[in-house]
Amino acid sequence: MGVRHPPLIRCPTCGVSQDWTSTCRRCRCDLKLLQAAQAAYEQNRRECLRMLYGGFCAQALVHARRCQALRPGAEALRLVALCHLIDERFDAALETARSIDPGPSVG
Repeated sequence: MGVRHPPLIRCPTCGVSQDWTSTCRRCRCDLKLLQAAQAAYEQNRRECLRMLYGGFCAQALVHARRCQALRPGAEALRLVALCHLIDERFDAALETARSIDPGPSVG
């Protein structure tokens, strides 16, 4: 199974958005480390889900927290909350879920 990349990558040096490549099209910055971090995130996400499926909640939580360290955000926090929920740690699941930024409200 290949690495699931977001549709675009933003160069950390110059900020240009582009398709996933190993070099920035504008400033020629090497993006291989960013790609490696994305691959590590995906590997930990898959392993987390595999551990949850097998009933190993503590190990799944380790992988979910690695995801959060590699790419902080709502997706990783939802994974952490799911680990808590399946482990029946409802207070921790609710606290984690509440910490997720819902984004801009529509109205």
